[in-house]
Amino acid sequence: MVEWILVHIKDILIVSGVAIGLFFFVTFVALLFTLVERKMLGWMQQRLGPMEVGPWGLFQPLADAVKLLGKGDVMPKLADKFFFTYTPLISFVPAFIVFALIPIASFMTVNSEGMAVITQLSPSNSSIGILMITAIMSISVIGILVGGWSSGNKFSLLGAVRSAAQEISYEVPKTIVVLCIVMMAGSMNMSIIGGVQKVWFIIPQFLGFIIFFIASMAEVFRIPFDLAESESELVSGYNVEFAGIRFVFFFFTEYTYLFVTGALVTVLFLGGGHMPGFLNFHLFGTYAISAAFWFIVKSCTIVVIIIWISRSLPRIRADQLMNTAWKFLLPLSLLNLLYTAFIVVFNEGRLLQNFIFKVVGM
Repeated sequence: MVEWILVHIKDILIVSGVAIGLFFFVTFVALLFTLVERKMLGWMQQRLGPMEVGPWGLFQPLADAVKLLGKGDVMPKLADKFFFTYTPLISFVPAFIVFALIPIASFMTVNSEGMAVITQLSPSNSSIGILMITAIMSISVIGILVGGWSSGNKFSLLGAVRSAAQEISYEVPKTIVVLCIVMMAGSMNMSIIGGVQKVWFIIPQFLGFIIFFIASMAEVFRIPFDLAESESELVSGYNVEFAGIRFVFFFFTEYTYLFVTGALVTVLFLGGGHMPGFLNFHLFGTYAISAAFWFIVKSCTIVVIIIWISRSLPRIRADQLMNTAWKFLLPLSLLNLLYTAFIVVFNEGRLLQNFIFKVVGM
């Protein structure tokens, strides 16, 4: 065992460093978007927002974090102590792992032999990256269900069941749209999906983009789909009994998935790190820095749009929530799947031609 550690000490240090770096990056992203949302709300509602802590209120997220971490560790009398303690980690860890599979910068270049080469900058470059991301993100539903049940509170359990139904319902049309993207890209590798988009997929897959965007808003519990936290009905839903560090993990999970949603939209529909076609330059003359810059700009733009829309609409009812998923988004996603299949077969040409020849008997 000691010999194996000595041989692989370099790899262990690299993996540990990447994990620690991802953790601090996720924490920074969550804190940043709490400030961005509060500042945007202040601007939209003609007020200043946070202004007291630091210049222009920039240190307000740190003050909030200190306040939350300093709260007492309260555990309800009827709670299941084991699951109540570790449930927040079940929700947060998948959001943390997903970042390792998202290519911060993926771009396509041409080598000296004229061959297209796709380069990616991400901690992990899995050939089934989008499948792993979809599977890992679905684990959070377990954290929500167990969290509501383990609290020993009927309102928490009701909120957990409602939230799980919402997550599962909107996961179906969202996954069908992801399948359409995989069909067009010919790969489940996130770097390849982002790298092959000479024409951004938002153009041929505009309907898929709308479906994915709406379903993603529902999965991160943003208004008008925030029935998981309907204060007038559920007293904050599944997380009402959690305080201090446990509540922080649930809070970070929500804002982490907000950025993950922006990153997924960027890779699947906006060409990943590809710059807009009308801009023909690279920052500092390098593809990598330019791709990372445009990836972050696109992702943050999507997050801002989600926040803007979510704070401009009223909450819908529970029946409207489920009807939107099963009676509206699901049929549209199946229609988009048929459209995508036709496009893929038509582009192949030979498959369509061979099919016609077989039908007419030639």
